Amino acid sequence: MARFTVRRIFVLLLFIGAAVFGAACEQSLVSKPSQPVDDFAEVITPPYEKRIRSLARDLFTKTGVELSLVTLSDLAGADPNEYAHRLYNERGLGKTGEDRGVLILVSVREQKMRIRTGTGLKAILSPRQIGEIQDRFAAPLLKQNNYDDGLLNGVVAIAKIIAKESGVTLKEP
Repeated sequence: MARFTVRRIFVLLLFIGAAVFGAACEQSLVSKPSQPVDDFAEVITPPYEKRIRSLARDLFTKTGVELSLVTLSDLAGADPNEYAHRLYNERGLGKTGEDRGVLILVSVREQKMRIRTGTGLKAILSPRQIGEIQDRFAAPLLKQNNYDDGLLNGVVAIAKIIAKESGVTLKEP
């Protein structure tokens, strides 16, 4: 009887440990990014990541818009819209009071892409424009597992719209 109880306690501790470890991993995911690109799914090659990072920094320098691209292997059952909303908020994208940030979230397993903008960009990037960017520039390439070109095209399309509305010219990525 004592062995059975010890086994139960051991199994319970394993489950608790796994839950704590999972929560710690998720917490590190939503922390403030140090780079504009967090390729957790490892689907972007280094040259493309460098190009996207360079464009995001140029966009921030010239317009104040903070762009963050996050790729995940999977969402672990989470709703993509809710996850993108929470990730945007927890990363603190966009300056306080202006809320001019853009989050691009891609989940490889679920084949989902979500673009979340702050309220300061709603007049510049409408839901229709965001849908068009996803459908026209990114999704066809992502469906072919061409994450490099699909994500670069999506970032370029977003950056061009913001740059045009801000009256600035960005460097070619």
